[in-house]
Amino acid sequence: MDIALEFVPPISIALTRFLIVSMVFIIVDLYFFINRKRQVDKYNKNKKKENLRYTKKEWIYLIIASFCGILLFFGAQYSAIELIGP
Repeated sequence: MDIALEFVPPISIALTRFLIVSMVFIIVDLYFFINRKRQVDKYNKNKKKENLRYTKKEWIYLIIASFCGILLFFGAQYSAIELIGP
């Protein structure tokens, strides 16, 4: 049996988990961007467009999401390493 076949399943599991987490972050970022743009458009119908800035609530969401993403990525990485063995 080739040694590469022993490494493929754990690496593919980690890659799949990483891709899922990355797609979730892209969806969350798009949601925040669209929602923020709608709020600014509602508020500034007759005014000039101002710079789009993150609110305090959005910063808290981004920090929590980044910690969750780090936790999921390292969890996937360590479980893949555990499957490979020493």
